[in-house]
Amino acid sequence: MQIEIPASPWKPAAERQRDRDAKRDAVLRTAARLFVENGFHRTKMADVAERLHITKPALYHYFRNKEDILYACYQLGGELIEAELADVDDAGKRGLDRAVAFLRAYTLNMTADFGMCLVSVDDRDLAPDSRRKVRDWKRSIDTRLRGYIAQGVADGSIREVDIRIAAFLLAGAVNWVGQWFREGGPRTAEEIADVMADMARHALAR
Repeated sequence: MQIEIPASPWKPAAERQRDRDAKRDAVLRTAARLFVENGFHRTKMADVAERLHITKPALYHYFRNKEDILYACYQLGGELIEAELADVDDAGKRGLDRAVAFLRAYTLNMTADFGMCLVSVDDRDLAPDSRRKVRDWKRSIDTRLRGYIAQGVADGSIREVDIRIAAFLLAGAVNWVGQWFREGGPRTAEEIADVMADMARHALAR
C-alpha cells in the first residue's frame, strides 16, 4: 500500500525569495510615488503601509525606516537609468548622436516614478555615507554626458561650446521634466523624450 505524502504548505526557497523581492519592489514603487506626491518629510511609514494595505510591522520587515526606503529608491532609480543608458554607445559613432540618445533615455527615466523621486527628493535627507554614494553616481552621469559632448566637439558633429555649461544646461532641463511630468497630460513620456532629444540636437549640432 502506497502512502500519499501531503504536499508541503511551505513554498520552495526560490519561490519565497521571488515573493519577497516582489513585495519589496512594491514597497519601493509605492513609497517613490508618495514621496513625489506629498514630499519626503510629509510622507510617513504609516502612509506607505496604508497605501499597500499592510500593517506597519509588515513594512518594517523590509526596511528599517523611511531613510532606508529613500536610499533604496535612489539605488533602484539609478539602476534603471544605467540600464537605459547601456545602449547609448551603440546609437552612432558621432558624439552628437550619443549625447542626444543619452538625453532621450534620461528623459524617459525622469517620467517614471523612480526618476521623479530622484529629482524631487533632496539627497541631504540621506545618511552621510548613502549621500556620498548617491552624489558619486550623479557625478558619473554628468561625466558621461560631458564625455559625449567633448567627443562631438572633437569629431565636428557638435559646435564649439563650453562643455561643462552645456552639460549642466541639458541635464538640468531633463531633470526638470521629473518635476512637472504627470501621466495623463497632453503629451506621453515618449513624445516628451522625442521633443527633448530634438531640441538637444538643434542646440548642439554644428
